[in-house]
Amino acid sequence: MKKALAFLPRLLLYISFSFLFLRCSDDDTPTTPADLIIGNWGMTADNWSPAYDVFGTGQPVTDAFALYEACEKDNIYIFKASNIGELNEGTLKCDATDPQTIPFTYLLKNNNTQLNISITEQGITIGIDFDILQLDATTLKLKTSTVENGVTYTNTQTFVRK
Repeated sequence: MKKALAFLPRLLLYISFSFLFLRCSDDDTPTTPADLIIGNWGMTADNWSPAYDVFGTGQPVTDAFALYEACEKDNIYIFKASNIGELNEGTLKCDATDPQTIPFTYLLKNNNTQLNISITEQGITIGIDFDILQLDATTLKLKTSTVENGVTYTNTQTFVRK
């Protein structure tokens, strides 16, 4: 009987941990696109196909992100509830006079296959529709296209959760 009682505290500890793990199930993990997009995202890739003169230098590029300055690479894109968000300049700012944050609105469209982002600056609203190529707990991958002089240029941007 004494051995059984000595084992009891350890048994209770195991049972307690079992309940703890059961309570921390994957059911709390966001699964809908509306839930998955909420959070902080940092860009890791900005690619063009075919090569495009992104910076207006006369030099078309395919990997635009490689040419970003450090002050651009540390920007954080924050998606909040109620379809609002902000672009945060991060620790490094390219211009000290720029605001630290720029607000935007977003909307998931077409059965959550597209993301519209709209920014209003100086009374002018610019909206862009992106196709969602990937949206999960760690990665957001977006694609958009533009046509210039009869050529369709595709831009694909990849973000990771911060």
